[in-house]
Amino acid sequence: MEVAKDWMQTWSGVKFSILHPTEDMIQIEDIAHALSHVCRYNGHCNRFYSVAEHSILLAEYVYAQEKNSQMALEALLHDATEAYYCDLPRPFKYNLPLYREFEIRLEKIMASKFGLSYPMAPWLKDLDSRMLKTEKNQIMNTHHDWYCDSLEPLSKI
Repeated sequence: MEVAKDWMQTWSGVKFSILHPTEDMIQIEDIAHALSHVCRYNGHCNRFYSVAEHSILLAEYVYAQEKNSQMALEALLHDATEAYYCDLPRPFKYNLPLYREFEIRLEKIMASKFGLSYPMAPWLKDLDSRMLKTEKNQIMNTHHDWYCDSLEPLSKI
């Protein structure tokens, strides 16, 4: 049996190279499908809460506040790399330099493909952290101190 060396098959059938991704390997349908099946916080929340739901709620919040479809698109796709490289809790993600290297490379490719800013805009990083506070308050059973505790939550999810 052949061992997969550097690619995986996506939902739409694309042969996606994890080591050498290109714009043509990235399909919006694959992103939407995969993120709708990935639970945030490695599933350690009080209900199934997908990365897609998180992204949609953030995009809806941005659009309601700004009435700017480009900003909403940036919010919608801010975690799109996780459709291909998984959703890792932040403490893992930022302590795995090779993962970050792969993710950064894919973020740049996705930014080019979808006309997004790279790197992620500071306003979006701030809102994503505020969304963490919102999620912590609403979908986690135990409330330990998180680095986002001093932030204002966004809204009810």
